[in-house]
Amino acid sequence: MNYFDKVIFNDFNFKEYEQNAESQICNVEEELGIKFPEEYRSILKLYNGGSGEGGEHYIDLWSLEDIVDFYEENMADESKDLVVFASDGCGMAYAFKKGYREI
Repeated sequence: MNYFDKVIFNDFNFKEYEQNAESQICNVEEELGIKFPEEYRSILKLYNGGSGEGGEHYIDLWSLEDIVDFYEENMADESKDLVVFASDGCGMAYAFKKGYREI
């Protein structure tokens, strides 16, 4: 277990029985017009979502299918630059902004 797993996802319930192939991740990225951060792509290759305490907060990481469904059904045209990938279960969403790259 690496530092990221120990600190951020201690006692997290990942969907270990579901994994995403590189081709599935690439297809979703192409469909949504985004390139996920490498750290997130690493999680997607091992798990297709999960829930639990992420640091000091509850987080529900969505499956690739849920990400696509939410994007297609709920994002208004002016918000299509955001790709929601998780929530806190109480109305707070977490999203990646298209085109954003950390330097």
